[in-house]
Parts: sequence; structure tokens; C-alpha cells
Amino acid sequence: MPEKQVWLDKRKDEIIAIHGDAKEFALRFNPDIQVSCALNLEKSLTGNAPTLRQLEYAYGVKSIRAWFSIQLENLNKFVGVANKMTVEQMQMLADIFIVKVPYLKASEILLFFHKFKSGDLGELYGSVDPLKLSTSLNEFLKWRSFELDKVYQRQREEKRRIDIENSKINGITREEYEEKKAKANNHDNN
Repeated sequence: MPEKQVWLDKRKDEIIAIHGDAKEFALRFNPDIQVSCALNLEKSLTGNAPTLRQLEYAYGVKSIRAWFSIQLENLNKFVGVANKMTVEQMQMLADIFIVKVPYLKASEILLFFHKFKSGDLGELYGSVDPLKLSTSLNEFLKWRSFELDKVYQRQREEKRRIDIENSKINGITREEYEEKKAKANNHDNN
């Protein structure tokens, strides 16, 4: 069995062990969690939530479409416009996300919807427009990239700070190093 397949099988088992079946997953990652994702940006972006590809592998594409449609129904309610997305449009939009951004985590999808509702990714005029959502995804991906850069930079700086502290605790001066080296050379020569 190819290595990637073994990893996917293991990840599928982890997802089901942690989140249960597709219905339990949808209940756990419901639209109410969008706020938590927005409040915990770093965890949402770098945490261990499953990606769309992993969810598709664990639960199947129909389940992912259904979960995605729940998010879109919530957006329909939030926007309160007369022209709502049809079920078919929701499924097509879900498919676009599954194909275009399979690497996004479920938490990032929730974050996307929160940012969209917050007006950070544009506005809707008169209807919940699937094309507007798919183009807003591009803005979200740019924002995500910028935020991930900031997170990784903070992590590198923290690691560097810890390394410096550890070297102060565990390190030796140049003079101590030269002295140990000289003793070792003397020991080897004897």
C-alpha cells in the first residue's frame, strides 16, 4: 500500500475517533463555532482540524457537501435577502471549495464564513451570490497567507528566544571551551 494511502487511512481513523461520524462532525463544526474560530485565529489556522480533503476521505463528498450547505444556509439566514442560494448552487459551491482548496481545514472554512459575514471579504447585493463567495475565497486565501506568515514568524522568534535562553543556561564561554579543548588534547596526548 502506498505511503500516502497509509497516512490517509490513519488520519481517517483519527478523524472518526475524534469527531465521530459525519453527522457528529457537522454538529461539532456547526455555524455557531465560527465565532470561536475567529477568536482563536492561530489555532484555527494551524490547529489539527481536518482538511477538506481529509474530510472527503473520511466521510465522503456527499457528507462534505451537506456540511458545507449548513454553513451556506446559515449565511442565507444571516444576510436575510429574498434571493437565496438553491440546493444545487450550494452543492456546486461546495464542490468548488473541495477542488480548489482541499488543504483548508474545517476551522478555516468556518473562519471564512465569519469573515464574510463580518464584511471583511466584500458585500452581497440582493442575493447570496455563489460567484461572490467563490471570488471572496481568493481574498480570504491572501489574508490567510499573510496571517500564517505572521504566526510562523512569531513561532520562529519564540524558538530563537528559547534557544538563546537555553544557551545562556547550558552554554559555556569561549574561554571555557578553549580550556576544555586543551584538557582534552592533553588527555589524548598522554
